[in-house]
Amino acid sequence: MWSYARVDTINRHLLKRLKKVGMNWISYGFETSTSGVLQDVKKGYKLDQVANVIKMTQDEGIYICADVMFGLWEENLAAMHRTYDFLVTYNFEWANMYPVFVYPGTEPYEKIIAPESWKTYALYGYECVPAKTKYLSSAEVLRFRDEAFHNYYSRPEYLRMIESKFGIETKEHILRMLQIPLQRRILEDS
Repeated sequence: MWSYARVDTINRHLLKRLKKVGMNWISYGFETSTSGVLQDVKKGYKLDQVANVIKMTQDEGIYICADVMFGLWEENLAAMHRTYDFLVTYNFEWANMYPVFVYPGTEPYEKIIAPESWKTYALYGYECVPAKTKYLSSAEVLRFRDEAFHNYYSRPEYLRMIESKFGIETKEHILRMLQIPLQRRILEDS
């Protein structure tokens, strides 16, 4: 069993109770590891809370799925690298790496050109086009995200950890997944 949790609402007592009822995975929306970017997206917690929440979760024997975003409005390449380095430092059992998409009805949507098709929101799709940042194009964001994903899951220390916790079959599944290259129109043009 798994769930989503917020960094600013979790505590050891709750984690103990969750583990007792069979919760083995928690997905935290860390989003970024850059303080100014975190404040800009109004996540509601401070970066200094993160390490403690990770330790508490791991101490209770609960695996972590770290959800991060690449391409938040205030991000540049250095900020995205810090977030990637955060993932590597903690070597999470799973990491969802999303580019930012701006959806109709949100404030940022009014500032961009509306996409021609909903296909641009398909994370693994050929026509995927994430939002640009103040400093980076959509293509730069997507290229970084795709490379970060591949690099994270192909690291020897990650693969060793996966094999020791989940077995050789899981490790081999991840390696097969990495053999399927994503085709991206936006990256062909840049």
